[in-house]
Amino acid sequence: MERMTDFTTITACGECCVGCSKKKDGFCPGCIESDGRVPEWAGSGMCKVHASFEELYRELPLRECGYTEEDIDTALSDDMEKFYSKEKQAQYGVVGIKISLI
Repeated sequence: MERMTDFTTITACGECCVGCSKKKDGFCPGCIESDGRVPEWAGSGMCKVHASFEELYRELPLRECGYTEEDIDTALSDDMEKFYSKEKQAQYGVVGIKISLI
């Protein structure tokens, strides 16, 4: 029988804390428990888990979230609900991922 992935247990780092050897061995405190300050993310400073897109929009520069000068004034955190409901935001949190060319 094919094993199915329970995506409700995937954290901001893209892994799952349930049964994670790094968490069990004390290497990783867990994304949510440590407010994103885990050793694997040390080079980036942290992976902040926001409570909602409303919080994320207040804390991050919207130009870095894909908005242009033309549409930044009309940017609304509620726009993200078509992808990720308020219920899911409350349950799992929200992350903003910055991608840079090397």
